[in-house]
Amino acid sequence: MHQLSRNLIVAFSTLCAMLCLTYSDNSFANNKANNDNSLVILVYHHIDTKTPAATSTDPDLFQQHLEYLKDNNFSVLPVEQAVKQLMNGQSLPDKAVSITFDDGYESIYTTAFPLLKQYNFPFSVFVSTQPINQQFAAMMNWSQINEMTKSGATILNHTVSHAHLLELNEQQLNKEITHAQDEIKQNVGRAPAVFAYPFGEYSRTIAKQLEQQNYFALAQYSGPASLLSDPQALPRFSMSGNYAKMEQFTLKVNTKPMPIINQNDYEPVFDSPQQTFELSFAKRPAYADQINCFFNGQRLEQLHWDDEQLEIHLPEAPNEGRSRINCTAPAGKGRFYWHSLPIFTTPKNGKWPD
Repeated sequence: MHQLSRNLIVAFSTLCAMLCLTYSDNSFANNKANNDNSLVILVYHHIDTKTPAATSTDPDLFQQHLEYLKDNNFSVLPVEQAVKQLMNGQSLPDKAVSITFDDGYESIYTTAFPLLKQYNFPFSVFVSTQPINQQFAAMMNWSQINEMTKSGATILNHTVSHAHLLELNEQQLNKEITHAQDEIKQNVGRAPAVFAYPFGEYSRTIAKQLEQQNYFALAQYSGPASLLSDPQALPRFSMSGNYAKMEQFTLKVNTKPMPIINQNDYEPVFDSPQQTFELSFAKRPAYADQINCFFNGQRLEQLHWDDEQLEIHLPEAPNEGRSRINCTAPAGKGRFYWHSLPIFTTPKNGKWPD
């Protein structure tokens, strides 16, 4: 009888422990999903009117961006610091923004740098080291780069040659990352472990390799970053070309993250065209019926809810190369929730377009 009682007590205790563990796990997931802590990361390339329009921002418009951030009390943070705080669950200011540049074009030094000093805003430049070492036209040199680091710039890794990483094997990828990191440290004195994908292209395999080397990594699909974001595929808003207009800028710097879970599991590379995608929520959001998704500039009509999952169906298969789905919903006070899905459809010839 006593043995039976003891067995019942052990069984009851085990059941309670399992229930408590399950509750704890679910609570953690829900707390992450309800976390409004977020960071808007902006990416620029050329700050010039004579360079390719798709990757350029007019200097006057760039100054308007900075003036808006100042006048509206945004907190402009170094991306290295902001990403670490965000992914460690530490609080960021409500209007947290990081300014980044890709590639290392000379107009960053000649035009953007004086304006950023004027506003006392920190910024980061992701450089590909080979074009700088070989003194390609319209690229900065290491002397200019070092001058910027003395006034709030952080220099970060954008590979050696700006290659399409999806075309490389593991050894080639590792060389592109480690050699660039070593050259930045040699020329600048420090090289924080923050990486930006050339062309924004990545796969789960590439992201895993960067995770194993303790890098945070930034992509180029749009949206604010949150604790739910993939630390090796953080979104950034492009502020070049048509995306740089003030109407677009003010909308995007005020966005809030859509609480999509399991982002670390998303594989953006598809060997054959894919037309159905899913967004998973910890629980169906109150604004579920107000979510709109867009592809190739067109609003998508075929959205279907299945419990906490939103199924998105494209009317046509994506073209080879890079594309994305953008989903938004009203967040109140003129702000919007925003989430994007990058889609990389493998070209039949294996050569990814620039």
